[in-house]
Amino acid sequence: MFDIRKIQEKALFDAVKKASNEQIAQQIVFCNDNSGNSEDNPTWVA
Repeated sequence: MFDIRKIQEKALFDAVKKASNEQIAQQIVFCNDNSGNSEDNPTWVA
């Protein structure tokens, strides 16, 4: 089974990185404190 969240995170990260830089992409996709990784899927989608 595909992990859709990981695919979306990668697509968002790559798009932001292309328009800005890796640090900004990291902050936007995974939050400044990396708390985005601890969210469950329904919370992450909202």
